[in-house]
Amino acid sequence: MMNIYRHTLSVLALLVSTLVSYGSVVVTNVPDGYNYIFSFYMSIMFEEIELSHNSDEQINKEISDPAIINLITKSCGISESELVNIKIVIDTENADFDIYGKYDKERVDQILDEYSIKSKDDLKRTIKTLSATNANPESITALNSKTLKEYADVIRVDRILKQAINEYENIRKSGHTRAYAIASLQSTNQVADIQDHDLRVLVEKEPDFPLFWPYIKRSGIFTNETGEAYRQVVYVVVDGEIAHKYMIDLNMDGSYRCGIMGSGITTDAKDIDPQYTNLIHKIEVAVSEEMIQEGSTNQWGSCRRFWELKKEKLKENGIEWKSPADLNPNICFD
Repeated sequence: MMNIYRHTLSVLALLVSTLVSYGSVVVTNVPDGYNYIFSFYMSIMFEEIELSHNSDEQINKEISDPAIINLITKSCGISESELVNIKIVIDTENADFDIYGKYDKERVDQILDEYSIKSKDDLKRTIKTLSATNANPESITALNSKTLKEYADVIRVDRILKQAINEYENIRKSGHTRAYAIASLQSTNQVADIQDHDLRVLVEKEPDFPLFWPYIKRSGIFTNETGEAYRQVVYVVVDGEIAHKYMIDLNMDGSYRCGIMGSGITTDAKDIDPQYTNLIHKIEVAVSEEMIQEGSTNQWGSCRRFWELKKEKLKENGIEWKSPADLNPNICFD
């Protein structure tokens, strides 16, 4: 847990340094020469996970934070020179914002109408045609091409920025903490940089593994029904109230054997917290025995019945626990 605490502090330090060193795209008033492009609103996931640290109010506040927006813009590969032409005005009360771009709107509108440009493909095709038509940089054709290129760059940056902000928001709504979401912005997940052989094999199969976050590794040797030995490796990633177990079976020579069903799903962090594990183990044994007596094991929906009883018994002991079904609303468990 200390490693996670230190990691969180380093993420917050990065956030502060980014706000100081990277020019802000967030403004209170729109400067002259910037034109309205698009209004961006909080997205709506199919179903979101409700935890103590990711309420709509908390996420709205983050999305409205200039430091977060600046870090997001830096992480998605937009250069400072490109950002000069983008400004964002945030409505902090409603957590939405308007995006403005710097370009000659009157001239762009004339050119779009003159060349009947209706789509992004039309825009690209026209720029290419104009660029190849006349080599004289002072010609009307060349000036039109330059104007359209500036406009296209603004639209491209706007699109990238919206996607990046939406990705940050979805990470938070999926149950992850602010520190985790910020750290994910810096992630490149380069398999070649991984020193741990087992982890490298896992990431090749599960590229979404968060290399940017602390993890716990566990492994053991098992034997199948034919007497063949193999290794099972588990990487546990804890983030606030949730955890992920990434599991893989390896042959004894270290090569990939097979994946394990359920690897990577979101679980309650209490399941691996030493403060709760002894009690949880006792309750799980009791639940298994109860299900055997009632004849509800090894049936469709038996896992949900198991989680239902486990949750009830933990609540009787003053512990609020969320099942995999609660934490993975878009996955069907049977």
